[in-house]
Amino acid sequence: MHPGSYLAFHMGTPSRNVQWPENIEISLVEIATFCPNWFMNPEVVGRAIRNGWSREDIAKAQLLAEDPTSRGKFHTRFNRVQKQISAGSKLIDGQPNAPRFNRDDFRTRYGTQYDLTANAWFLRHAYDPAGHAQEHVGDMPLSAFYAHVQTWPTGSDRLLMTQCLEFARQNPGRQLDSSHWTWIITSQGLASPPPLANGQHRDVDALQRLRHLPDPQ
Repeated sequence: MHPGSYLAFHMGTPSRNVQWPENIEISLVEIATFCPNWFMNPEVVGRAIRNGWSREDIAKAQLLAEDPTSRGKFHTRFNRVQKQISAGSKLIDGQPNAPRFNRDDFRTRYGTQYDLTANAWFLRHAYDPAGHAQEHVGDMPLSAFYAHVQTWPTGSDRLLMTQCLEFARQNPGRQLDSSHWTWIITSQGLASPPPLANGQHRDVDALQRLRHLPDPQ
């Protein structure tokens, strides 16, 4: 794609409507690390809440991936995430102008989210066309996804999205962008990690490990 057609950054990271990889599981740690603005999309932040993550957990995962000198204040980040949680969950409920949002009630009503792919993600106007301008998914260079990243996902958090970005970082001359997710996976023969040995939900497993890490300062 011609660079002039790429989407712009949003607050130094890829836009919420940058093309996501489809037909593969994406870990919440990968989302928090490489494209934190995807939490502005209702299905993404709804998944996090349904699977037990709080605003502090999401903010912590985002900040732990960044350069410590640019992290800012923890409470500033989780307050921003709280706005995303409230706005996205209200859209899923079909009540974008509701005065309050109750996280526990939302989680009880919708239950655990088992679909960890991006196949059912929608942008905000799909839920509230009157209140949100229509957006279209676009592309950005894959280098934009990791330009701000210091700590990459490892172990059970390192799924195919991370592997694609590792390949892009190792091959800068190919000038890969977000239209190349599937090509990288197929051409390089990348394989999805096996299910967790204990059968645990990936988001729950990641959350348990995240909460054992010290909070960013």
